[in-house]
Amino acid sequence: MEFMNMSRCPICRSGDVRQIFQPDSRAFDRFLDLSRKKYAGVMDGWVEFISLGVLSCRNCLHVWHREFPGMAELSIMYGSSKAIDSARRLTAPNQRMLSEMALLRQMTAVGSGRSKPRLLDYGSGFGLWAR
Repeated sequence: MEFMNMSRCPICRSGDVRQIFQPDSRAFDRFLDLSRKKYAGVMDGWVEFISLGVLSCRNCLHVWHREFPGMAELSIMYGSSKAIDSARRLTAPNQRMLSEMALLRQMTAVGSGRSKPRLLDYGSGFGLWAR
């Protein structure tokens, strides 16, 4: 398996970064749950290689995961993806999504001087994060 470690900002290449999120066992449990429900368990072995920690650049405020999978692993993961039935029935964000968004707001607002951080929503899904 190929995993990369990005300790410098991938946007501006600054080394002036700080860790803004260190996962606990619940984060790994949620990661494994997603792996099994959406990706047929493809990501189960990844927890040995990635920390799920999140870094932030003090220079440009970009936020990213320190370790991430290579293209081969991502191709396998996306190739095994399946829709989660419960997500299809949702027409608006549920309480779990609202809690996650509150956590993201808290993580990105720390030290930024902004009361309303800007977040980039990317990936696949049903558009509920955007709503």
